[in-house]
Order: sequence, then structure tokens, then C-alpha cells
Amino acid sequence: MFAPRRFALNGAIATLVWYTCILTFWALQPLNDSVPVGVDYTRAAPASVSVSVDCNELFDSAPRDDSVPALKVQPAGKPPLAFQREPCVLVQDQARMVFIFDTLGLLAVVGGFVLLALRRRRPSSPSRIDANSTLVELRSG
Repeated sequence: MFAPRRFALNGAIATLVWYTCILTFWALQPLNDSVPVGVDYTRAAPASVSVSVDCNELFDSAPRDDSVPALKVQPAGKPPLAFQREPCVLVQDQARMVFIFDTLGLLAVVGGFVLLALRRRRPSSPSRIDANSTLVELRSG
């Protein structure tokens, strides 16, 4: 096996290991979302707050289970806390986009390694003379 084929095989194996690590350590893990809920007036100094929501995995059909964390009740006359966007939907959509780009990258890199492995070795010195180039040389000379 000559060097480009060995390089292509090692590169394809390394790419598949990388993709397996992405699946194992990222794509198959539950996601987490931090959703803004408004201003918490129960604090000494009112401040904007967010709530952490546990989401489903990337490949689950629903972004999250039906349960969401309970929000603090605000003092009378103050606006209640409320989720300012649907929890987990944006996080799961973005994670799916990243996974699609990773998969396309895997296909492109492995495809490049396959082309490298299948290409024919070219001789280092030309072994034949092109008839047209000889004619051009004779006319110009």
C-alpha cells in the first residue's frame, strides 16, 4: 500500500472516530436551555433572571417534556415572571443544524479520502512525448 492510500485510510479512520465522539459525547446527551423570564422583584435589587430548563436529546421528536420549572410568584402590583420564548425549541433546532453540518463535513472529508485512495499514481517523469507538442516545437524552431 503506497503512502497516499495509507494516509487516506488513516484519515478516514480518524474522521470516523471524530464523528463517533461527536455522537457519543454531544448528540446523544440531553440538552439544556436557559430561558429569560423577566425581572425578579423579590430580590433586594430587582434584576432580570433566566430559568434553566432540561431538554430532551437531539434526536427526540419533542424538544422537552411537558414539565417546566415553576416560576417565583412576584409581589402584588408587579408583572409576573413568564417564559419569553418557548423553552428548548431554539436550542434543539440549532443543535440539529450543527449536527447536519457535522454530518455533511464527515461525508465531504471521507469522500475526499476515498478519492485520494482511488486516484492512480502518476509517474514522476513523462514516459511519452505528445505528438502535438513535437509539431509545435518543430514549427516554432
